[in-house]
Amino acid sequence: MALDFTPTSIDELDPERRPSFRLALVPVLLIVVFLGIGSAVLGLDPHAPLLWSIVATGAYGYYLGYSWDELYEGISNALMMGLQALLIIFTIYALIATWIDAGTIPAMMYYGLELLSPSVFLPVATILAAVVAFAIGSSWTTVGTLSLIHISE
Repeated sequence: MALDFTPTSIDELDPERRPSFRLALVPVLLIVVFLGIGSAVLGLDPHAPLLWSIVATGAYGYYLGYSWDELYEGISNALMMGLQALLIIFTIYALIATWIDAGTIPAMMYYGLELLSPSVFLPVATILAAVVAFAIGSSWTTVGTLSLIHISE
């Protein structure tokens, strides 16, 4: 089922309710401030500061005159648009976990270092990653599998 949702452009907003550039930057600054304080000062994982940012952005949207129904519709449409990417990422993570558990990635590292000297291993692995990314068409799969070779070497 294809979604028939396209994001609202700034020109489609009612001119009286359209935020200025400065007002539109406020949610971005809130995210930066909450993540900065939460991570650097309080030493938290990013989950709680991001939740604070979402609540503050919603409150800010309500302050700008948007109703709860309008905010809810925008949030749900944005989540639906991002859901396909999340499902692809979950599938790739399952593939990576399977390859690690099956020994595929350690075998690639072992045989790669057997065939190539350590001085040329990283450049060849980078070229191989580029070829795989082009052939598969998924940068997430390439990074998730072949970047483990870079990291562990």
